[in-house]
Amino acid sequence: MQRYMSPEYAMEDIFSKKSDVYSFGVLLLEFFSGKKNTVFLSSTALSLIELAWELWKQGDSVELRDNSMASCPKEEVSK
Repeated sequence: MQRYMSPEYAMEDIFSKKSDVYSFGVLLLEFFSGKKNTVFLSSTALSLIELAWELWKQGDSVELRDNSMASCPKEEVSK
């Protein structure tokens, strides 16, 4: 359960509608990538959320997708 908690709720016990949006976003990232948020990736020690943020900043968010989605057009995946 903790892997879906927003940072505000986990650290400061502040809950809002944004907390639900954050949790849903984490679920979408897990579905899209085929990875769990609690798993640290290789030696980079980035969580799934941190990895998604770094790839998005670099303009490479499509690289996060699971291999089973390789046949999907990149434009659709980017949306």
